Amino acid sequence: MFLWMLAGCAYPGPKPDGANSGTFRDELNLRTGTYQRRFLLHIPVGYTGSRPCPLVVVLHGAFSTGREMEKWTGWSQLADREGFIVIYPEGIGILGFLQHWNAGHCCGKAAEDGWNDVAFIESAIEGMCKQYAVDTRRIYMVGFSNGGMLAYRFAAERSAKLAAIASISGAIGSKASADQPEWRMSAPERPVPVLIMHGASDETVPFDGGKPLDRKSTREYRPVSAAVEFWTTANNCVAGPIRKETIGGMVTEDIWVDAGHRNEVIMYRILNWGHQWPGGSFTSALPDNDPRKDFDAAQVIWSFFQRYPLD
Repeated sequence: MFLWMLAGCAYPGPKPDGANSGTFRDELNLRTGTYQRRFLLHIPVGYTGSRPCPLVVVLHGAFSTGREMEKWTGWSQLADREGFIVIYPEGIGILGFLQHWNAGHCCGKAAEDGWNDVAFIESAIEGMCKQYAVDTRRIYMVGFSNGGMLAYRFAAERSAKLAAIASISGAIGSKASADQPEWRMSAPERPVPVLIMHGASDETVPFDGGKPLDRKSTREYRPVSAAVEFWTTANNCVAGPIRKETIGGMVTEDIWVDAGHRNEVIMYRILNWGHQWPGGSFTSALPDNDPRKDFDAAQVIWSFFQRYPLD
């Protein structure tokens, strides 16, 4: 059994009204069983607390960490340039390893034991809003893989909290085996603009759904098209897809919009790309003649987020 307790927030990092920037390890007085819930907090260069800043919540994938997400994706460097705050929540693992999330259908012990990661993330956001100058109309969430799955779930269950989300290499649902029921999310109370990004050659969470191709597993994921259908319906999209090809034809961008052009669903399909973050340290390692070398998912996502304050 997992016990949740919230007794306020502890922030041993920078003072809320200070100008000191950087990344700090913070924690909540919140426990799942005996596990203390923690996250990394990045305060951008020049922060003084004199005006509200956007907040971006970045969720790592299964068996990863917030520190790895910061290193691989470049979100903290982007935050310094654009002037927003970032938090990197940490999933529960074993001795700091194998951390993962309960996205409802995945993954592992987190889902099996019903860890309330939605409540943890919500508490972290609320704590940040109390302690720092956060623009509550501009709170965003992005997740990779298992983290992308949790971003879908959080947006569906806490739609009033978020202005927009992005899910990278995540599935909106799955079933543990062929004879098990498929987990499905309920529709959100309000539309949430969504950006979806997925590698066409992803063998861990296949673009077209089904079992992982890179390991033995009975789990069957829903295809990316299921996420598109869920969110275009939730966002009342009536037009689309409008298709664009970018990065030398290596990236296909499909766009769906509602009647008032107030909510979008955008899906990026990246050719010859597997189960990695599409940007940061991964794309920078590509050969100079590869058109994807300059592709930066964090910048693409941030440009999307900036169009959507919460009504």
